[in-house]
Amino acid sequence: MAVKVMTANEIVEFPMLKKVTCEMGWKPGKSGSSWDLDQSLIILDGCGKILKDVSYMHPEKSEEFHFRGDNAGKDEEGKFSDEKISINFLKLPEHYHRIVVIMNIYEAIYKRQDLSMIKEMYLKFWDSKIEDTQVEVPIKINKKECFDKTGMIVGEFYKEGGRWKFQAIEK
Repeated sequence: MAVKVMTANEIVEFPMLKKVTCEMGWKPGKSGSSWDLDQSLIILDGCGKILKDVSYMHPEKSEEFHFRGDNAGKDEEGKFSDEKISINFLKLPEHYHRIVVIMNIYEAIYKRQDLSMIKEMYLKFWDSKIEDTQVEVPIKINKKECFDKTGMIVGEFYKEGGRWKFQAIEK
């Protein structure tokens, strides 16, 4: 499977998204307290009104969304990868227009952690129903800008002309 690697502000469009899994991973740069990064989705309508969120606080297992996360573990490269949320684009209501992908450090203030302490971070997503749709968004962390920041917008799926697109944001 070919992997499309995106950069900030780049947009990727697929003919028709069906069932997409978003996976977030990271590698902390500093040891000490345990790390737990959480992925969330914020769903908005065409006017920007928040309709719902899918996160560890509001996990969902429905026809539209399936949250799987908080199973801390390392992959073969030593990266943590435990946050997955599936989106079934075929079941989304017509009035859903934007799905913002957010990450934050769980209990960051209590553990005295911020984004500048993370060595690597990425978001991967793929459509299990369409071949060659794997996209990886390596998230660049500006150590100066991320000092004291505990979360960021990674990107968003948005509907334009009846088609869904994804834009990497990194804010």
